[in-house]
Amino acid sequence: MILWLCGSLLWEKLLNPPTVQKEKENAFANIDGFLKKCFRPSAPQAVHKFMILLSGVKFNETPCYEKLKDVLS
Repeated sequence: MILWLCGSLLWEKLLNPPTVQKEKENAFANIDGFLKKCFRPSAPQAVHKFMILLSGVKFNETPCYEKLKDVLS
């Protein structure tokens, strides 16, 4: 979704998978900072809420798709 809205991702030119993984982890550790870099100066509120909800989902957990869908509608 960030790629569609912004046209690029901060880590898309990195070729080292562990580095890309670390950048993604950093994005979720600091959602506000990540979105500020992507959207300059501020992200749409729905995208921010979506990222916050998504950050609470564990690796093997099934997300509550209804909540995620509601944020974007």
